[in-house]
Amino acid sequence: ENELYLKRYIKACNVVGISCTADPKFLEENEFTDFDVVIIDEVSKATPPELLLSLMKGRKTVLL
Repeated sequence: ENELYLKRYIKACNVVGISCTADPKFLEENEFTDFDVVIIDEVSKATPPELLLSLMKGRKTVLL
């Protein structure tokens, strides 16, 4: 029963937080295919391959 509510809750979210190194399957499984804005914090610590997927998922990107 909790799983059902969790899925509904996740689908209703309008803000998603995830690290650049997290498994991208989480986004695909919950039907998060693209985003209006992607905000990446601490960009200087991330490697280019870590940033690539995040940059491809967003229409606009803010690097902090």
